[in-house]
Amino acid sequence: MNIQEIYDKESVGYDSRYKMNIHAIEDMVVEATIRSTYASGMQVLDVGCGTGHVLKMLGFPPFNYNGIDISDGMLKVAQEQHPGHWFFNESFEEFTGDAHDIVLAIYGQVNYMGLESFVEAVGKFCSHKFLAVLYSGADNPDCSYTTEHQNIYAPSEIYHAFQGSGFKVNIKGLSDNRVKPSSDTLRWLSDQATSTILSSARNNNVHYFKYIMVSGELNA
Repeated sequence: MNIQEIYDKESVGYDSRYKMNIHAIEDMVVEATIRSTYASGMQVLDVGCGTGHVLKMLGFPPFNYNGIDISDGMLKVAQEQHPGHWFFNESFEEFTGDAHDIVLAIYGQVNYMGLESFVEAVGKFCSHKFLAVLYSGADNPDCSYTTEHQNIYAPSEIYHAFQGSGFKVNIKGLSDNRVKPSSDTLRWLSDQATSTILSSARNNNVHYFKYIMVSGELNA
């Protein structure tokens, strides 16, 4: 099956996959990062929006948000859960809309579309900041059903791909696989999840982390 067919199949009951404490931690970190970037009135493009998970976290108003995805099944769930918002069956590479202040590509979208394609599309459709969360290639049962469709990138590859793009990028490891969370340590673990910054483009040691979180801002 191709990636569209996989997500069409997984769309029924998809959100129920991600109800564990570790998922709450990961979402907490992602939400805090987006909140630090977003200001009222900014236009948000949610690439690979799926069932509208970002809207559950942040509640962007309908007139400031557009979601795109290639899976009809995921979009159907998103529209049912967020009937006032706009969702479109489009890939980022073929997106036909205007540039947005913020582009989000959360949990694996860059792995599916390819880093070069993502950098090119961000250059066209992001006018201010972006946030992408990539699979690191570490053991991650949350995304095992799409492994054959994932392109895996080291931090140095990501850093160099954005050189000359006009964006300044910050790369971090997210979600340490060595830590087993419990309900009374959620806050502490959310701090730990972002404590290791991959500050050097030469540092490719991400095997402890489920994700690589890349934030970018257009150079002034």
